[in-house]
Amino acid sequence: MNEDLSVLVDATLAGTHDFEDTWRKLKAAIEGTPGSRRLRRLRMALARAANLRDEYLEDLRALVQIDPRGLAALELGLQQFAWEGVGVDLDPAAAGRRLTRLLGLLNQLGSDAKRLTWALDVWDGSSVWEPWWRLQIALHAAALHPADPALQRHLALSWAQLVQHPPALESPDGRPPLGFTLDATGNLCDALVAGRALAALDEALAASPGDPELLNARALVHQGVSRFVAAEMDFAQAGRAWDRESDRTDLPPGEGARARSYADRAFALAQRCSGGRDTLSRPWLPDSGGGPHTPGTLFSMPTFPGIPTGKQTSGKSGSSAPGESSEQQQARLAMLARAVAEQLAPLLDPVAGRWREARRTPSDLSMPDGLPTDTAMDEAGLAALAWAEHPSLDDPSGGRVPCHVWASRDGTVTVVAVTLGADAFAVEASTEFTDGRYVITSNARGRTCMSGGATVDVLHTDPTLALERMLALHRGRLAALRARQPALKVRPVRSFADFADAQDRQRAAELAHRRACGLDEFEALAVPAELPEVFAPMLQGAALAWLKERYPAGG
Repeated sequence: MNEDLSVLVDATLAGTHDFEDTWRKLKAAIEGTPGSRRLRRLRMALARAANLRDEYLEDLRALVQIDPRGLAALELGLQQFAWEGVGVDLDPAAAGRRLTRLLGLLNQLGSDAKRLTWALDVWDGSSVWEPWWRLQIALHAAALHPADPALQRHLALSWAQLVQHPPALESPDGRPPLGFTLDATGNLCDALVAGRALAALDEALAASPGDPELLNARALVHQGVSRFVAAEMDFAQAGRAWDRESDRTDLPPGEGARARSYADRAFALAQRCSGGRDTLSRPWLPDSGGGPHTPGTLFSMPTFPGIPTGKQTSGKSGSSAPGESSEQQQARLAMLARAVAEQLAPLLDPVAGRWREARRTPSDLSMPDGLPTDTAMDEAGLAALAWAEHPSLDDPSGGRVPCHVWASRDGTVTVVAVTLGADAFAVEASTEFTDGRYVITSNARGRTCMSGGATVDVLHTDPTLALERMLALHRGRLAALRARQPALKVRPVRSFADFADAQDRQRAAELAHRRACGLDEFEALAVPAELPEVFAPMLQGAALAWLKERYPAGG
């Protein structure tokens, strides 16, 4: 009987049998054998497919009663956590408690990489799409088992998911934000995360070359940054892998049909990518119209930490003029690239100068609402170091921009909060290693098109992300890095002089990166523009030419 029900559930999930009939038969079977784990799992598969959360949790609770010490207990904890509304930070303190509780659950499995992988699989099956949470959890797991391919796979997929995550804040006029490239459909793709996602996916695929989910994720990133040939190859390979998967006879109910549907979609996407931008820009499903943004519009440069103030300009590439030839289009984009390179001058060659302690006391300053308080930072494990200023942040009238600096008690993390006016501020957490490497986490996502290069590893989070979660991400990144490279040593910051010295070394490393390449590929893609696959290389060349003109050989 159980075997017949398994076949029936498989057919129902494949869409070839009536859902209500299968559900009724399963219900009767469970009432006759309430202690059957197999029957409960079969009904849970149906409930998950139909998004019947309460029914799913009912059977999961029954499994916990059947075996209180089994994995179902952790699965229930994970599911309950996932359904508590983690996608919205209504209360940063509550969000922190949720994360602490979840990491505690995962730590219960910390010595067992396979069970930890299983727990992350449960999270992925919870229908919660919140990339910052997923990244934090994956970093935590990867730090516990840095050599485990399955956990590194989860981390790679977390980076890939974040590439597709839109910015939390849109510009008032609806223009696309900095840091994002526009794909062929007009949708936004986080170009600054794309590079690290591709590196992580390449590494994961080296360990599991035929993994269809990894191949599909890499194809989506390639498509997002307008690498159409690479996307076509990965989609086709993913389709073939899912096709082979669908022929297996040992799959759980519904998985064969699911694999076939994934294969069909991957093959269709490969075919579309083979036609390049022209094919991808046309809708291919009834509900898949073009993205909300018009390619070709550039932002004026905003103010954020590390960028000197000054005259800001903006440019528009516009759409191709009627009858414009290929040569005319190339010339227009090249002219635009030169103009944008000049616009980026404050970023390519930031104002020199050393951080200094502020001349005014906090009581003299008008602080924006929401600026982190010493009390909040103390709860996060950081103590006030100083109020500070930097020449690059001074305005032409002689006004000074107040910045608050904190350092963790062990000196491994420094946080700077920069006021951006009466009602705004920006925050950056940084850690320096003795080999000259930096790990930086800021809340400047959508406000910058710059990373720091190979030596200065910068991750930009959404400005709406709670400070506690931004710091947790920073510490998670440190843990994952140090787990893989245990010989790394942090250069601690214990005084304002330590902080200022670290900032000087960071600026020197960033300038070396700029003068070597101007902009790297993903930084150039992070300036939203028409035909990014054509414009980005032009912008790279224009930025490097600008720097070489400013700093000739030997200058």
